[in-house]
Amino acid sequence: MARHHKQFLNSVGTCVDEMLEGVVALNPCVKKLKGHRVILRGDVEEYRQTSRVAVLSGGGSGHEPFAAGYVGQGMLTGAIAGSVFTSPPASDIFTAIKAVANPAGVLLIVANYTGDRINFGIAAEKARSRGIHVETVTVAEDCALTSVDKTAGRRGLCGIILVQKIAGALAEEGHCLEEIVEVTAKAVKHMGTIGISLSPCHVPGSGATFQIPDDEMELGLGVHGEPGVKRIKVCQADSITAIMIDHMTSSSTNSHIDIKSGDNVMIVLNNLGGTSSLELCLMSRSIINYLESKGVVVERVMVGHFMTSLDMAGFSLTIMHLDEQRIACIDSATNAMSWHCQDSLVRYKNHGQPRGHGFVECQADSQEQIVTKRNEETSQDNVKQAILSSRDSLVAMGTAEMIGALAGIVGESMGGSSGGLYTLFLTAASRRLQSHPEATHWVDALDAGIQAVCRYGGAEPGDRTMLDPLHAALATLKPAQSKQEVLDISHFRQAVEAAEDKAVETGLMEARAGRASYVNRDLVKGVDPGAQAVAIWLRAACRAYDVD
Repeated sequence: MARHHKQFLNSVGTCVDEMLEGVVALNPCVKKLKGHRVILRGDVEEYRQTSRVAVLSGGGSGHEPFAAGYVGQGMLTGAIAGSVFTSPPASDIFTAIKAVANPAGVLLIVANYTGDRINFGIAAEKARSRGIHVETVTVAEDCALTSVDKTAGRRGLCGIILVQKIAGALAEEGHCLEEIVEVTAKAVKHMGTIGISLSPCHVPGSGATFQIPDDEMELGLGVHGEPGVKRIKVCQADSITAIMIDHMTSSSTNSHIDIKSGDNVMIVLNNLGGTSSLELCLMSRSIINYLESKGVVVERVMVGHFMTSLDMAGFSLTIMHLDEQRIACIDSATNAMSWHCQDSLVRYKNHGQPRGHGFVECQADSQEQIVTKRNEETSQDNVKQAILSSRDSLVAMGTAEMIGALAGIVGESMGGSSGGLYTLFLTAASRRLQSHPEATHWVDALDAGIQAVCRYGGAEPGDRTMLDPLHAALATLKPAQSKQEVLDISHFRQAVEAAEDKAVETGLMEARAGRASYVNRDLVKGVDPGAQAVAIWLRAACRAYDVD
């Protein structure tokens, strides 16, 4: 039986909201948007009147101080939080966009995870349809992945805070949205990050995200506690430095960063949550010495908690190439509480010569399946309650209207990538039925929903996702439709059986999309949870139809 991990909580269900209330209590320069997990600059109304670009970012909770800690003058205009390790719903993101929008436009800085891309994308499209000028920069600076095929979607890691700082500085100076997009997108291409850990993190209510022997370390893990690309034996700090930087700079993968003698760089040593200051300072020394031994000029160093993974004992290393503009943006003033956190150390160097006091302490200006299962159970409960509470109004609607309403309910109550994907699926199906409400067009509606998920989610049938059972059901129904047969319960049963069989088959498939594709393939086992969920609700719908 798994040992319960002790944590300082009132309850799992309230921990995120209470954390955000704590951020506001600690920082007089921010405020929380009532009814939403959104933190805004305290002077947001005044800022909107200046017609300067608003900068928003966010993601799942559990990475604190990211992202709420970076809200403030010279950095983020606002931050949106999801549940622990779950992307925020599109509805909260859209609400944040409306709260900060002005004629200069809104920039969304998004980490390259499926759920974040989808939900920020849905919110952006909705905002554009209402005349709001919105652009998105996706941060994907992960250097850990070794694959050269479609699975090597580089994750967004701690480098995102540097992008936020650059964007916020340029926005504060009054640069236009297009210029900020250009500069930040270029910065993303000139940075890289890799992480290493000695232990897993512990998700509230779920326990450890993975297990690791006492004599091993996890190299290349992500910030959601998903396992890395490989495990190595525990070794000396200087050897760890060489392993990490050599992996980051290896030209054998398409995720490497080019670093050569004479390059000017900034490094960020990010505490993943449970690493001692002694170890971080020791590793800082080792990393600086290693880079300088290669002729690299380390001009800026930041060390501290920036983008954590709850209580994980480990750290990530981010390296960014510097030019004069990036240096100016990094050095520009901000009152964002966590940019200058009390346990951070910053070193300034100018062409190899120390400037100021060298290292100075900055003072404040004011198992993955377990996690997935827990998040899905929470989402399922939320969706179930939301649908039940709307049952009377739903049954009074026409088919297309009801499915459209379900899309809205799912978007409001289900976080993560699943919430976004189901919103896209149901919205596309509803649109198809609005123009063709006849029962014979249900197959077309299913097809439209699948196409929407493929288009925005980036996956295809065969990638070990929710698409596999959906596509199997469609493939069963299509021949009957093409023969102009009258579709009845027997066809539906066959489609459901095909979906259930395909969901089981995902247990033998190689993950080529979604979070499972980021990790060591040997660690991805069992039926895909998203595929299994599709099979379950299709079976439930079939039973209900059969009873009627």
